[in-house]
Parts: sequence; structure tokens; C-alpha cells
Amino acid sequence: MSVPDFDDLAELKAKLDEHGYQNCGINHGFCYSLYVRDPNGMLVEFVGDAVNELEINEAAAASAHQELTKWNSKDYSPNNLARETISYPLATSPVEIISKVTRGH
Repeated sequence: MSVPDFDDLAELKAKLDEHGYQNCGINHGFCYSLYVRDPNGMLVEFVGDAVNELEINEAAAASAHQELTKWNSKDYSPNNLARETISYPLATSPVEIISKVTRGH
């Protein structure tokens, strides 16, 4: 689920922590994802996108066919090195917590 204002995402995380819901966050460099399991055990992702989300998506769409061709020829080199990495106010969670939340253990 998209969360348009990053402050709302930070507030949501604080409320989840306050109420004891295990959650984890990942800074993907172009967006920030907050993961939590709902009462039925389903994984839910809340996403705070970069301010320049539209430009990032347009650039990715413009190079999609070229990137697919590279992958099909087994060229798995990174395709996002030229993109500026965004620093978000929330840190990426430790791997152990990410694994626990996303795998449901």
C-alpha cells in the first residue's frame, strides 16, 4: 500500500512498535518499505516512494526491453548504479528481523 507522506509511514511504524506488532523496514534506495503481518498472517507492505518516483519509473520503463535482453543473455550486472540512492529517516532493519517478519516465523 502506498503511503504518500513519509511522516505517516514513520508514524505507522511507531504505532506498530507501540502495540507490539513485529515489523521491519527496508530502504531500497528508491523507496522505503515497511512490512508487517496482519492478524491472518498475511504479509502487508507499506511503501513510501521517493519524491522523484515518476522520473525513476519513467527511466526504468524506457530501458526495460534493453534490461530484459541483458538478463536473457545472462548479464546480471546492476542496472541502478547511476541512480542516486535516497536516505530515508527510518533505517533498514537487521536481516534477522527482516527474515522473521517476511517469512512469518
